[in-house]
Amino acid sequence: MAQNGELTVRHFDPYSQALAKLERGFDQDARDASALISTGLVDPRELGRLFDAIAPNLYRFPAVDPASLRADIERIVAEHPPE
Repeated sequence: MAQNGELTVRHFDPYSQALAKLERGFDQDARDASALISTGLVDPRELGRLFDAIAPNLYRFPAVDPASLRADIERIVAEHPPE
């Protein structure tokens, strides 16, 4: 959280942001998720691990297609190989 005068800025966890953006699926969202990885805010391996942790419970969210989201995560992880 940051405070500047009367303005308060709160950030969601960057991993949650990346997963939400990839699930939404717009081109800009994919670029945003990629930028979170490129800037070091999100480790691609950890992103995959966190998805694996929530995947068994995604049945509770019928609008989410787990297979499609997994494919998007695998694609973005492949675009950012470990150094």
